[in-house]
Amino acid sequence: TRASIFIKGKALVHGFMVDGDEAGVQFDNAAMRGCSGTIFTSISKESLRDYYTQNSVPMIIMQFGGNRVPYTKSDKAIATYCEQLTRQIEYLRQVSPESVILFIGPSDMSTNINGQMETYPHLPKLIDALRNMCLTNNVAYWDLYKSMGGKNSMTNWVNMNPPLAGSDHIHCTYAGSNRASEMLWEGLMEAYKLYKLRVENYSLR
Repeated sequence: TRASIFIKGKALVHGFMVDGDEAGVQFDNAAMRGCSGTIFTSISKESLRDYYTQNSVPMIIMQFGGNRVPYTKSDKAIATYCEQLTRQIEYLRQVSPESVILFIGPSDMSTNINGQMETYPHLPKLIDALRNMCLTNNVAYWDLYKSMGGKNSMTNWVNMNPPLAGSDHIHCTYAGSNRASEMLWEGLMEAYKLYKLRVENYSLR
């Protein structure tokens, strides 16, 4: 499918939306290659508010942290990063107060340690900090690292047939991305079942 746009004069284009009018889940993805998730406060508040208001966005999904893993090693650096993300979450809440926020944490990532590809030593600590940051700010957190299998699971994903991750031991393949999406969906559905059970039990009191 192709789309074309012809502009006369000057225009600032943020992207294209091709959402339909039919009922159902509609998902808009803003790919941010190499981004650590700390840029939202630099975006015009008016532009963001207009977008979220016009499209009645019920959920904002943030997936960040992976690009910081190789560089955020000390406790101080991890704390600083979480503080930066907290400011981004507060900013998004200002522009879209009706939206709930789901944060997807980093996947497992491997580095060469004494000739073996192993999980970055500080990755579990970063993930714990991100989870606590989310819970403190009333943000749902989904643990991709744990869902993959935890420590050194990236190597298992690389060695699967077909491979679920690339030879860099960092990025998922298309098959791996699909599997991660399936796991997220399964997690959401399990949480929804628990929610319905709680509501039903409460109504019976």
